Amino acid sequence: MIIETEARSAFEHLGVKVVKGYRFLGGFIGDHDSTKAFIQKKIMELMNSVVKLSKVAESQPQAAFSALAKSLQFEWSYLQRILPNFDDEYVPIQDAVNQMFWPAVFAGTISNQEHHLFTLPARMGGMGVSNPVETSKVAFATSRAGTSNIVDAIKGYKQFSTSDHSIQMSKAASAMHKIFQQNDEDKLTSVLATLDPNTRRAITRSVGSKSSSWLTVLPIALHHFDLSATEFRDSLALHYHRPLLKAPANCDGCGDVFNMTHALDCRKAEEEKKRKYIDAAEARRASFTPLVVSVVEFWAEKQNVSYNSLLTK
Repeated sequence: MIIETEARSAFEHLGVKVVKGYRFLGGFIGDHDSTKAFIQKKIMELMNSVVKLSKVAESQPQAAFSALAKSLQFEWSYLQRILPNFDDEYVPIQDAVNQMFWPAVFAGTISNQEHHLFTLPARMGGMGVSNPVETSKVAFATSRAGTSNIVDAIKGYKQFSTSDHSIQMSKAASAMHKIFQQNDEDKLTSVLATLDPNTRRAITRSVGSKSSSWLTVLPIALHHFDLSATEFRDSLALHYHRPLLKAPANCDGCGDVFNMTHALDCRKAEEEKKRKYIDAAEARRASFTPLVVSVVEFWAEKQNVSYNSLLTK
């Protein structure tokens, strides 16, 4: 406070504005309070972006999910790499993701176990949207370790070397990967222990068979990777053993409770579908027969005329 007062008095006659902090390269340099105010403002902007994506997810869940997983989450990841000690400030973002975004994508309620599961990468049964509260500390430590050669060169402790910097960055990234890998494995084990047997089997099967790569694909229409809202939600329902949306409560063949397992196993339903198809075909045959007969009779008449012409010649 004393330094600020002295600075104001020293530069006041020059019209210089004295501030406690200022934006720099997408981050912020200043005292703790100014930095905290800056990051709170940025987090509110990011949270509002999540809210907007949640509205988009109601009609276009795959596009909204790709935007969050492939783009938006890396904006707060960048903040975490340059501004330390603000882990709890990211809670509003995670709350918006859990309470608004995932329910809009799945068009249904999401359990606490699923909230934790979705923060895992797709290869481990998750959705690849990390929890910013959990990744903040590791992100900054990795950034600081990876840029240590640049910092030492700026301070004059050593000569900067591009090769040394690349090696250091690789080491820091590898160390971060190992930390995240161990944390993800521990989380997956913990989450699986709380799931019901059928859901646990579905997740374990997808992880073991490496069948989750479709979640990481961009919805490019040119390559036919874009799914409709129903297709995407049904795929998620099968992937996480959730109830299918808009499915009948009971089987139309036998009357039992309808679910995916019953749909694959019930023979009466298949027989009922065949019967309805045959009945519909039989009912419509009469309406098509006169048309066919009339066409045949038409050409038969023309054929007779041609024969008569040939005979007269």
